[in-house]
Amino acid sequence: MLDPFRLAGRLFLATFRIVAHTVVGLIQCAIYLSHRRPDQIGDAFGEWGRGVTDAIADIFKR
Repeated sequence: MLDPFRLAGRLFLATFRIVAHTVVGLIQCAIYLSHRRPDQIGDAFGEWGRGVTDAIADIFKR
């Protein structure tokens, strides 16, 4: 089991990473929509999902 303070620190950092991935994903979607590239929006969502999943997985790494 992880130290509670280390776990809280990792949760805090993961929150920032998830917010950053969300902001970047929204900006990418807006750029793709403005350039009329709706086929790239799925890729932007995929990158967002991978980034969020990696951030959550990093919380529980030893």
